[in-house]
Amino acid sequence: MSKAGSAALAAAAAASIACQSAAAQPTADVQYRDAFTTKMPGAPSGRIFHDEFFNARDRSAKPPPVQHIHVQLPHGARFNWRAVPLCTASDAELMAEGESACPARSNVGHEVYTFDTGSPGPNRFVTSDITFLNNKDELIILTRERQTGTRVATRGKLGPETFDFDLPPLPGTPPDGGADKREDAKYPVSIGPTGKSWLTTPRTCPRSRKWTFRVDYTFRNGEKVTRTSTSPCKPRRHKRHRSRHNL
Repeated sequence: MSKAGSAALAAAAAASIACQSAAAQPTADVQYRDAFTTKMPGAPSGRIFHDEFFNARDRSAKPPPVQHIHVQLPHGARFNWRAVPLCTASDAELMAEGESACPARSNVGHEVYTFDTGSPGPNRFVTSDITFLNNKDELIILTRERQTGTRVATRGKLGPETFDFDLPPLPGTPPDGGADKREDAKYPVSIGPTGKSWLTTPRTCPRSRKWTFRVDYTFRNGEKVTRTSTSPCKPRRHKRHRSRHNL
């Protein structure tokens, strides 16, 4: 093989390796925080949640869109949909009437949600207000876009320690549309008429004195990102029994 042919072959191989390396680099980055509102084990609790999405290659660019989110509570914590009233309204009723279509006490949280359309100019980011509504084995996510007032209802599967939901495609620039940018959610302590709580902390506090939340993000481009966040806890104080000699 001639020197020119060898050089061309080497250049092609280098270009192929560079392309493979670029393709292997992640495009998704997520900042995530999650915490209970109490440090006490086995107690009714609220929850404060935050995440923010970035393009790992260019933090000023639109992030890749999220397709699915899996939330894992600290082991032993519990969601209990039976504790508070159910919202049995249909999606059509929710979109027409909003949260007023449901019992007031079925409301278990709120969120300010922002997505990135990717479009240049002042309308690039769109903000919505979300209401979380309790139903059997599920959490209803009722979104109201601030500018137009348009409502959208989606539903996620609620397990004893988990929450799973698929995100619908968002309006935005092609080919992939809009993308999640930021979520700030607050779930207050929700206690039903029987005295049971919608969310309860684990019964024990580990030696680390921290409970660990985990979220798995699956993006429409096939990437997966896992993040964890810790919430402080206090071990239960055991009552000391007085010795008979001290009686």
